Amino acid sequence: MSANNPMNQDDVSFISTRSDPSGKLEFSGQYSLMKDLSLRTEGFFMDSDINKSHVQFELMKEFNDSHISYKFGGGSHNISWMQTISPSLIAGFEMLYVPMQREVAFCYSGTYAKDIHQYFFQYHPLARKETLTVGYVGRPSKRLNLFTELKGSGEGFSETTAGFRVKFLEGMLTGTISSSLKFYSIY
Repeated sequence: MSANNPMNQDDVSFISTRSDPSGKLEFSGQYSLMKDLSLRTEGFFMDSDINKSHVQFELMKEFNDSHISYKFGGGSHNISWMQTISPSLIAGFEMLYVPMQREVAFCYSGTYAKDIHQYFFQYHPLARKETLTVGYVGRPSKRLNLFTELKGSGEGFSETTAGFRVKFLEGMLTGTISSSLKFYSIY
């Protein structure tokens, strides 16, 4: 654990698992190799068919104002870099290489935060339905977050989601509605 902040979990090693009645199993883990260098893994198994599974490993090095990581999993290799550009702006890129398809792609993302407002974007050319994502999160009070997200692609797909999250002393309520009229809530 970090000597400065005992609640800092960046240097903590852990394994977490979750399953549901349908047979889906998810796991994640992190092992701190040394200060600011960690090995992470995550994966999921949809059911007993191993072909529907996904396992990924990530080696991440963190610096004062940035981090670099290498990921391997799902048949691809990824190198990413995220950089703090100003107190309000964080941006970065990820290079993906898929050997079986001999395909290289660059993804870009960023977030801009000012006062109670946060704007974010992501461009991912290999995500056929969600090539471009832009969104907004507002925090009008300590207990209330409002958010919206627009996903789209050059293939004509688009979907907008809007929602809220309210924190109470005994729990949290989240609700969303999408442009395809899908409602979701959780307490």
